[in-house]
Amino acid sequence: MRKLVLLILPLLFAFSFIQPAEEFDAHFKTNFSKNTIDLKKVLSGGPGKDGIPAIDNPKFIHIKYADIRDDALGVLLKIENETRFYPFNILVWHEIINDQIGDKYIAVTFCPLCGSAIAFNKKFAGRIHRFGVTGYLYESNLLMYDSVTESFWSQSLGQAVIGDYSGRKLEVMDVSLLQLKDVKKKYPNSLMLSTDTGFNRNYNHYPYEDYETSDAIYFPISKVNAKYHAKEIMYVFRYKNTSFAFPLRTFLSGKFTHKYSDTVINIINEQGEIKILIDGEEFPGYYEMWFSWVIHNSDTGVVLDKVK
Repeated sequence: MRKLVLLILPLLFAFSFIQPAEEFDAHFKTNFSKNTIDLKKVLSGGPGKDGIPAIDNPKFIHIKYADIRDDALGVLLKIENETRFYPFNILVWHEIINDQIGDKYIAVTFCPLCGSAIAFNKKFAGRIHRFGVTGYLYESNLLMYDSVTESFWSQSLGQAVIGDYSGRKLEVMDVSLLQLKDVKKKYPNSLMLSTDTGFNRNYNHYPYEDYETSDAIYFPISKVNAKYHAKEIMYVFRYKNTSFAFPLRTFLSGKFTHKYSDTVINIINEQGEIKILIDGEEFPGYYEMWFSWVIHNSDTGVVLDKVK
């Protein structure tokens, strides 16, 4: 177990170092000459390429056979007539699940350092891409890589920031943040990601619990905004190329409206499942800690902090 903790949580040593582009892991075939970020802000998280192993052939079990804690938090994904639950207890050890539901190819991603739980459509440019964990971080956030060009993608931005795909954005798939016990009640026929992953991990142990309630941010970040607690969980959605966010705790179940410029945004919270409606159109969303969202969206993002 000690070996696993050192592999997944090198941050316990409070140590990281800047990696100039010419010193990136030689196992990558990435075109480092193309980038949209300052490479000096890319830090090594400890494990190298695939040191945190993504799951490529996930297995699922009926929710009634769930073998993890009933209060385990995770993301719920509903596509077509299928509902799948991905517990953080599993995601925290792998960070990326490459999945397929019907004709949709999905990467379910989770960065425990940023509390960012985001699902992406991984079919683009006429190809289906596999995503893996680079072992590097940008502003304390997971950098993923794709299987075709091995470009580095910022999970928070959903955008390639280093490599041939630089500037390309991924389509976000809508997810809900729920506990296992609530999924059982609301979706008794849903499927849950199985702990039978092929890896030796203690999926009933969640190694980041203290981190989520502390003030500590293990890796250097370039900006700090004290409007909210750094670890405040925000619900995030994008409208007309603008990222909007609001803290989950600002409202309970019900329907709320917020006027931004001439746009009326309807926010519906149905027992933990959030819907964003604008002019009758529903917009997908995801979850992220305040410090991470505000760093990546400080110039253009909009905070809906007065939800009525």
